[in-house]
Amino acid sequence: MAPGMDGKSQPLGQVNGAFGETLGKLLNGRKTAIGILGTVLTSVLSQVPAGSGLGQVLATLTPAAGLSGFAMPIFLAISAWGMLGKFEKWAQGTAPPPKSSK
Repeated sequence: MAPGMDGKSQPLGQVNGAFGETLGKLLNGRKTAIGILGTVLTSVLSQVPAGSGLGQVLATLTPAAGLSGFAMPIFLAISAWGMLGKFEKWAQGTAPPPKSSK
């Protein structure tokens, strides 16, 4: 059966299906949250003083490059990819309907 023909799920578009069916469904609707949380954590953890306990642990985990030098652009790109997926769903009309708060 072709994706979306079972009546349960919509087929993935180009943005959400960029990594194939399995990984596309796994990340579908989660990319923006992963990107935003990762960006915030990277920003906060990059400000931890080196002399503190957490700073010493971070220094052993990322000794040469540090955390924010490579992680921040990756998380920002994941956030942008998530927004593109949302725009695609809205353009195709496959976004889930809003939930009423009754």
